[in-house]
Amino acid sequence: MHSRINRISLEEAFNLLLQEIRAKPLEAMDVESAVGRVLAENIVSREDVPKWPISEVDGYALRADSRIATYTIVGKSGPGERFSGPLTDAQCIRILTGSYLPEGTDTVVPQEDVVIDGTSIAIKGEIPPAGSLMKSGYEYKKGELIAGQGSRITPSMAAFLMYLRIDRVLIYPTISVGIISVGSELVTIGKWIDGKVVNSNYVSLMGSARSMGLNPKNFGIVRDDVDEISEKIRTALRKCDIVVMSGGSSVGDTDMVFEALHKIKSKYIFHGLKLKPGRTAGVAIMNGKPIVSVSGNIQAATIELIIVVGEIARLLSGGGLTVKRMTCMIDRDVELNTKPGYKNILWLKLYQIGNQFFGSPLMARSPMRSIVMRADGFSIIESPNLRRGENIETILLN
Repeated sequence: MHSRINRISLEEAFNLLLQEIRAKPLEAMDVESAVGRVLAENIVSREDVPKWPISEVDGYALRADSRIATYTIVGKSGPGERFSGPLTDAQCIRILTGSYLPEGTDTVVPQEDVVIDGTSIAIKGEIPPAGSLMKSGYEYKKGELIAGQGSRITPSMAAFLMYLRIDRVLIYPTISVGIISVGSELVTIGKWIDGKVVNSNYVSLMGSARSMGLNPKNFGIVRDDVDEISEKIRTALRKCDIVVMSGGSSVGDTDMVFEALHKIKSKYIFHGLKLKPGRTAGVAIMNGKPIVSVSGNIQAATIELIIVVGEIARLLSGGGLTVKRMTCMIDRDVELNTKPGYKNILWLKLYQIGNQFFGSPLMARSPMRSIVMRADGFSIIESPNLRRGENIETILLN
């Protein structure tokens, strides 16, 4: 059976995927284990942070408007031991840095600004109101947003949430992707045979998948054999949410991946895009899981992975995993040989001057492998001509 390529637009492809892909359920997870994952909810402060004023120095807490000659030290407020109890104007509390102010006090006098006489102190100068303290709610007010939906949980964020006694969060699901390299011409780097091709594409695809927030798994090389490819697909489907087939058309004009997908009775969603490079991308569904075929050409494979697998990951995660984009200004005129109805990929080297990001076009022939290494991102261009100074949306590679 020969491959049936019927190229469609990206918009048509995405609409077809929307009809077929169902999001995995969100996960509730303890904060410590959720480091590196993406929040599926807004986290708001349950109370003022800090709840009470906090001393910024070691010193003495008292009422600023008392203004008397000496104060009697009647207690201590240290981390985890806030003094509680009534205070008179003539009394003060010994307080340590980072400790909550006792009720009834509103300022802290640093210890270097007092004279200690046994159990009493005298103030050397003026008593500033609200001195040497961080007011209640200084960091966050009750109900204020701490971390927004779509934020990646960093170690410092997790620590802060735990400090606030937020121990569980709702996160987007992890999406695993299995990479299968198809081709009898491929060998691993340690088993070089003259005339063969080192299987290097999977390294780039794994890295791109990881930078997109996916969990990639390498399933190695499979020969151009329909039965072997079919079995490898079944194995990867049991272990992953998405399977990516890299290559598979090296024997004459027969597309082995297409035949293998027909053999395992998968449902083809589309095969071929009006995109250059990226024309041979295809997606099939088996037991509710997508199988994506990408080119053996590294330029096309990278584009197909980021665009097609990126869209599938977005749908599977419920919107939690999205490719990173930015806007840049193109720094010179570009003329592209764009077919009617097609979109072209323009590789870009990005740089910044002041607050403005610029994109410098990198022109590449189809077999050129180093372009993916040299580029920082790419744009999907429909117009055949771009003029210097135009703003274009750029998808980042890393």
